[in-house]
Amino acid sequence: MKQLTQDDLMKLLDSLYEKSLKGIEHISPPVEKMANDYLKRHGSAQHAAKSMLSAQIAKCTTSGIITGFGALSLFP
Repeated sequence: MKQLTQDDLMKLLDSLYEKSLKGIEHISPPVEKMANDYLKRHGSAQHAAKSMLSAQIAKCTTSGIITGFGALSLFP
């Protein structure tokens, strides 16, 4: 198996950063569109940012719990 070099890791991080900004078709909208949607729904930038952070925390928590349950099934 090929070991990742620092250059490989930088390319991977650059690619992930680009995808986070531009979105992934059918999965995630571009960050600008998402931000504008939150602004339209919440009026002020402060309320929009708080709402977006709350939603992201809920998503991360949910995926962490699901991953944790999957990991528990590996241990008898």
